[in-house]
Amino acid sequence: MTGRIKIITTGGTIASKDMGNGLAPGIEAEQLINKLLYAGRKSERNMQESASAANESIITAIEKGEIILDICSLMNIDSSDMRPEDWRIIADEIDRTVRETCETGSDSLRRKYLGIIVTHGTDTMAYTAGALSAMFEGLPIPVILTGSQLPAEAEGTDAAYNFCSALRAAGCGKTGVYIAFNGKLIDGRYSVKIDTDEMNAFSATDRRFMWSIDEPGEIGRETEHLEEHLDYRYEKLPDNPVRVILLHPALTSEEMALLMGDSERILLLLYGAGGLATGRDSLLPMIKKAADSGKKIYVLSQCLYRKTDLNRYEVGRKLREAGVISLGSYSTEYAVAYIMQA
Repeated sequence: MTGRIKIITTGGTIASKDMGNGLAPGIEAEQLINKLLYAGRKSERNMQESASAANESIITAIEKGEIILDICSLMNIDSSDMRPEDWRIIADEIDRTVRETCETGSDSLRRKYLGIIVTHGTDTMAYTAGALSAMFEGLPIPVILTGSQLPAEAEGTDAAYNFCSALRAAGCGKTGVYIAFNGKLIDGRYSVKIDTDEMNAFSATDRRFMWSIDEPGEIGRETEHLEEHLDYRYEKLPDNPVRVILLHPALTSEEMALLMGDSERILLLLYGAGGLATGRDSLLPMIKKAADSGKKIYVLSQCLYRKTDLNRYEVGRKLREAGVISLGSYSTEYAVAYIMQA
């Protein structure tokens, strides 16, 4: 693998140090990347032999100048402070990089960058991956988010392993937005954080859209129902509020009405494959009324591994007839951005 990789740093745990009042982002971009590359070679993390050799190979290529890292520090914040305006700043930089990378000729595409890596805090990484997935279509190179559960300077950190995995994934030939974490590559539309402490912190709501970076040949596995090739498009996410409502057995119809309020875009997180109360204190009439009034109402299963199917049960069919829109197996994090964009 030879070429350039753009590194965009945004802060997060990976760039944090103890500032005297707990961990906070405090490592500058150049220093962070140098630490990650050095630690990637010296790492004592229990990796598969193939992963360790692959990391060594890519670091050697960087040292030889075969791979050039262009570093751009956009922000240095805790990801809990990540807001839609920050998503747009990151997306603007990605768009600039893509336009530098690809010049349309008669039938050819000239590539300047192999891919783009965004270092990011883990708490809202899946939301940013979802937002970028909603803002871009037809990306000609991969955009890969990564971070760590422990700071880059901490003993036993996963930072170097995740960063080197992202470097390897940048040259894998896939296009689109992904999260690289703990040896896995996860489509940004299905990415979800599942653990506050363990290194295996991310998964996919639809496991067909998750690949192993460390297994030779696995990362090249294609997935059913991949989108057809699209021309490159970047559309900034508008500031359209989305009301997310988690259903639970104690939720009354009166409370549901208050939660829905005057929101124009609503995401309901349903039980199982797509259920909600339709017997005593039914929630269905107000949902139908809201949909009939022009509100956009979307639904997803609450389950971690999900397939929202409004055809399976009678209650689901009633919801479909009421005019709600199923978002299938997408993550809630992506769904928020998708609905903002709709």
